Amino acid sequence: MFIPNTSFEVLEDTRPSDTSLPAFMVSTTRGFLPRMDPVVTLPSEFDAVEELLQSMPVLTRSGRPGLLASGKLGDEVQNLPDLTEAVEKYRDNIPMMNALYRDYSFLASAYLLEPCHMNFMKGEPYGLARSFLPAQLSRPIARCAELTGFKPFMEYAGSYALFNYRLQDPDRGLEYDNLRLIRAFEHGLDPTSSEAGFVLVHVDMVRNSGPVVAGAISALSALGDRNNAGPTAERKRFNEGLRTALGGMRKVNTVMETMWGKSKPRSYTSFRTFIFGITSQSMFPDGVVYEGINDGKPMSFRGESGANDSMIPLMDNLLQIQMPSTPLTEILQDFREYRPSNHRQFLLEVKQCSEDLGTKDFALGIDTHHVATTDEQKELLLESRRLWVQLLDQVREFRWRHWCFAREYILKQTSHPTATGGSPIVTWLPNQLQAVMEEMVEIYESTMGSRDAPDVINELKPSIAERLDPVYLDIYNRYQASSLRCDQVPYEVYKEDKEAYSFPTYKVTGPRPEVASNTIYHVPVSQPAGEVDVQVYVPTPEAVSSGGLANPEGRLPALVNFHGGGFVIGDLKSDEPLVRQLSQRAGCIVVNADYRTAPEFPHPTSALDSWDVLKWVFANAEKLNIDPTRIAVSGLSAGGCIAAVLSILARDEPTLPPLKLQLLIVPLVDVRYVPVEGSCKGGPYESYFTNEFAPMLPLSRLVWFYNYWLGTGPDREEKAKDFRASPLLAESHENLAPSSIRSAEVDPLVSEAKVYHEKLQAAGTQSKIKIYKGQGHTFPQWDGLNPGSKEFVEDCINDLKEAFKL
Repeated sequence: MFIPNTSFEVLEDTRPSDTSLPAFMVSTTRGFLPRMDPVVTLPSEFDAVEELLQSMPVLTRSGRPGLLASGKLGDEVQNLPDLTEAVEKYRDNIPMMNALYRDYSFLASAYLLEPCHMNFMKGEPYGLARSFLPAQLSRPIARCAELTGFKPFMEYAGSYALFNYRLQDPDRGLEYDNLRLIRAFEHGLDPTSSEAGFVLVHVDMVRNSGPVVAGAISALSALGDRNNAGPTAERKRFNEGLRTALGGMRKVNTVMETMWGKSKPRSYTSFRTFIFGITSQSMFPDGVVYEGINDGKPMSFRGESGANDSMIPLMDNLLQIQMPSTPLTEILQDFREYRPSNHRQFLLEVKQCSEDLGTKDFALGIDTHHVATTDEQKELLLESRRLWVQLLDQVREFRWRHWCFAREYILKQTSHPTATGGSPIVTWLPNQLQAVMEEMVEIYESTMGSRDAPDVINELKPSIAERLDPVYLDIYNRYQASSLRCDQVPYEVYKEDKEAYSFPTYKVTGPRPEVASNTIYHVPVSQPAGEVDVQVYVPTPEAVSSGGLANPEGRLPALVNFHGGGFVIGDLKSDEPLVRQLSQRAGCIVVNADYRTAPEFPHPTSALDSWDVLKWVFANAEKLNIDPTRIAVSGLSAGGCIAAVLSILARDEPTLPPLKLQLLIVPLVDVRYVPVEGSCKGGPYESYFTNEFAPMLPLSRLVWFYNYWLGTGPDREEKAKDFRASPLLAESHENLAPSSIRSAEVDPLVSEAKVYHEKLQAAGTQSKIKIYKGQGHTFPQWDGLNPGSKEFVEDCINDLKEAFKL
């Protein structure tokens, strides 16, 4: 497959056994990964190099401390022979050259930066690195770099990341759990370490780049072959290419999100020391002299950086995203030199081809050359626009997440202001993020005024919009108004592509603080028999000390949380940022619980599963280091219903200590009045009428949820009266755990929450309620952007501290 109007071949068969070709050649199958799995074992002539690499990491494969743990690598390097002549023996085996380049780059970086690591471990500034690279390292790495087309310093693709994995079981392929590092600086030979996670998540991301490449080339080919196809067939083929690329980018971004769990922010800064470059770094004020190279003059190279990956630059070039003319963009241009030469040429050819073919103009149909004349062509043009903007949004999402990583992994962990690649962190990433956002605004302004522009699918009624907090309204309009919700498609369609019909909470949620541990347990449940997962978050020792909630035996109080989702959707990820904050900032354990959902498991399975989970927590309190006399329950929406039900069940179970709190967040507590279809015909809850068309949870969405959860048959009314669905209808509300109800003003559920609060108070149960003005149903999860949500989080932390105090 060739890029149109060029001689550049994109491989379909990667020819993994051909040793005469570069290791890195772009393909439609492996994308930007090397065309074969990396060479692991060096020839016997390099046994001395292998032995030194094995003994180098802070923690070796055997589990014993290595040379970098005690600062002894520099001494051992002096004993290494200069094997440049042995390199020449294998010069025609380019993948082997790439492996040698990788291994010498690990030694060179470790040798140069070892003094900085030792200073860092003592809690001191990095200080100065070594500024002289001896010949036994400088000459081989320079020769390997020359033969492979890299710089003679550690690079992202050629050494640290993409050529640094091996398969534990070759038959299982590139599954994440089957990946292991070949080389590491710190603890990376342990696959569960943060260093391994950091590198291998990048590999996992890039393994999804094949469809991105294939889709981009297919879209360009559709335009490069115009003489052989009519306008309808041409656009269909073009759209199919964009659709393929979009599917690949979605997978890349989904994998990228797993970085939070695979590599911990606090761990990153220690192994990060070894991946700094020379350029613009205080550790190398005068560069580095490579003995025997460059006439003894100092040289300077940028360090390993994920910014050298080729996936987003491919999207930049295909979509013609213009970077601003600033010194920061000049850094971006320089970064491009730190990619495999085949990748660099590919990106240049795509950029030129996209511009020559007028790809952007064709996609958006904004000039007279691409007028849609038939109804079918108009629909296809609309699809082109949607796909184009969705691809832009994937680029924006990638860069936004990259900025979030930089903020949490670097800015909050270290005062060193420069990224490993030598860019100024605080301004570098926002520079690129701003570019893609401006491109999206420009496209919106140039196409949304057209009568053929796609409609806003879920535009709010003015009577609702005017009651919303402006920030909440802005978030809704940005992320939900133009997208279908799960309740607007058949359940089977939603299940096939959940991400497409789910609100992108991760774009608006608050910080995900690092905790001491978060462990998943499989809890047996009984009705019907099965198991559900719970994830136990334990705060760091600093948070425990700050919270002051540990009892004299060191045990902590625990919050058992249940996610929302109308008993149909949702999982352990739904509340992850919130429960991390509650655990770390209150200083308590949080047990985040899943439960089985409808339609596969209708009412009362969710309540029964959750009751089994709560009893399991009590039964395993000692194992989990939980104080069983200080346990609370919480939940959002459907989870709030569950928390209320569990408070009733726990009160009636004499073997359990009393619960300390029921934290009910935008809860549903009486499901009798939501109809099987249409609007409410009556009932006591005013908000079902005033907030029928509320954002995120209009009444029609409740109808969809309840129909799957409670069914639409003749027993629907009886199920709705069961207190396990409607805790308001329990026989007694006396002697329940104290209640804190936190509701949204513009939410159909707010009236029943008020009634429940009054019911609890009338029964003598302590209860308080706060209704957040101008907020809609899902506001608790938007605390990354919404001040009202931040206020909610603070309130919940205070609730827990008060309930759990000794």
